[in-house]
Amino acid sequence: MLGSLPFNRKCPLVEKQRITLFLWSVPFTNQAVYEVKFLMEGSRMKRWIFMVLFSLLFVGVGFAGQIEDGWAAYEAGEYDRAYDLFFKVFRADPGDVDANFALAKAAYQKKKYSHALFAYDRVLFSDPTDKKALQGKADVLMALGQTDEARVEYAALLKMDVSQSVRAEIEKNLSALDSVKRELKLRGELSVTAFHDDNINFAPSDFVLGGIAQDETAGFEVGVGVSAEYDVGEKGAWQAIGSVSMRNSWLDSDAAQEVRTINLRAGARTRMDRNLYEVAGRVDAVNYGHDSLLDIYGVDGVWLHAKTRNDYLITRVTVEHRDYDEEIDPNNNRDSIYMRVGETWKHYFENRQNSISLSADIFTENARLDSNSNNGFGLGLAGERELGGGVVAYGNARFRLTNYEDATFGNPEREDERWDFVVGARRSITKRCTLDLRHQYIRNDSNIAFSDYNRHRTSLSAVFDF
Repeated sequence: MLGSLPFNRKCPLVEKQRITLFLWSVPFTNQAVYEVKFLMEGSRMKRWIFMVLFSLLFVGVGFAGQIEDGWAAYEAGEYDRAYDLFFKVFRADPGDVDANFALAKAAYQKKKYSHALFAYDRVLFSDPTDKKALQGKADVLMALGQTDEARVEYAALLKMDVSQSVRAEIEKNLSALDSVKRELKLRGELSVTAFHDDNINFAPSDFVLGGIAQDETAGFEVGVGVSAEYDVGEKGAWQAIGSVSMRNSWLDSDAAQEVRTINLRAGARTRMDRNLYEVAGRVDAVNYGHDSLLDIYGVDGVWLHAKTRNDYLITRVTVEHRDYDEEIDPNNNRDSIYMRVGETWKHYFENRQNSISLSADIFTENARLDSNSNNGFGLGLAGERELGGGVVAYGNARFRLTNYEDATFGNPEREDERWDFVVGARRSITKRCTLDLRHQYIRNDSNIAFSDYNRHRTSLSAVFDF
């Protein structure tokens, strides 16, 4: 029982105008009843309470109308409009079971499978025996290729009292899952990027060495790549993975700074419960200024652990042998073994386009010449947010501290502090084309003057999937 509300001393208390309101609400406490007693005088207070109750009723009717309009759009095959209407009701009341079920149905039709999965889970949190939600969730898991999880949900449904038509549909889906053994997936990507860079040669900001100054230039890059996945045995168990890609840049000035990279990668991947494991070997060839710079032979390992449906821990391990071209390094003084270990925590919000991640890593490079050997650590923060209209904004900040093990040119041991900041936005123009606008700022602070530099790079990319 809430205490009586205080009133102005000038207003006498009139018992005959006592009004009692009962508010039944608060999720998970359905027996909670709050009685609020108002002692009031005159018609002004009556009109105020009537307006409040009428407004609440009007809002409820408005949401009900949006649900009805959404289902009408859904039945007409207008899944985008249906999704938007259902999402508005969901935003107003995320615990509304009907809104979540409707949102899941529309998201599935739009192939937003992760959105549909979360919506069905919210329905099942309220009622774990909801047959329609269980079937919908199983269908989503099947579409995602999570065959083991889909079988579990279908099996649970078959133990329930479901109609013969639903039972036949479930058995058909289970038969389809059993028949799928091996599948080859190919994916290609083509990217075209126009950019402007105010310090393409990493020249010192306030120090000129031998006439070297910052070179400001514009240019473009083209990248193309093909990746493949092949199921070894049952679908979703072990996969053989591989990719080949190439990227080349062209500048309107200073061709000596143009870069070409070629990457070959092959390995294996498997999923077990909430874990994904991947190991792959790779070869990278880097050309700088149309001359060979170095070849990299590396092995990468990844362990992804899903602590919850929203939180992931990603562990990465890299070992590389860096082999510089003999024309650049005739004595092999720069050849090195590079190792890196990193950990990333990533959290997805209810809208899977919204996320935040924190990362940390340590690294070491052991070169033949001590002045080229270094070690250090890095810290990173990144996030994405959907702005509406298909636009996703993103940003990240990264700090890296590098310590070199020996003096250089008579200077003290070199220590570099590098900051990287990136902000950008991307938008899908079609199902296979995405535009990405970004700006990157790099600041490197070193105790060696000629290693201090600032760099701004703005780019616009068009990425095509095929």
